[in-house]
Amino acid sequence: MVNTHITANQYEELLKRIEKVEHREVAVDELKEEYHNIKKDVAVMDTKFDNKLETLRVEMNERFNSLEKRFAMMWALQVATFLAILALLLKDIILG
Repeated sequence: MVNTHITANQYEELLKRIEKVEHREVAVDELKEEYHNIKKDVAVMDTKFDNKLETLRVEMNERFNSLEKRFAMMWALQVATFLAILALLLKDIILG
């Protein structure tokens, strides 16, 4: 190692390689910032998606409950109609 010499061209090439490495370090720092921003954006999107999903779940439950009430009313109406018809038939049988 005592007799180690480099030429000017080798020195220039080493400088270029060092500049590339330094440039990559800057790019890594920029990527870290972008990653952090993307991570925040994803978190915001997750929150929005969760809220939308919850809203849809509530809306579906409301519609199901509304439909269930309609079926219950229809059932009650059919029972009342059946009882009214039965009452009229029994009246005709008993009186008639």
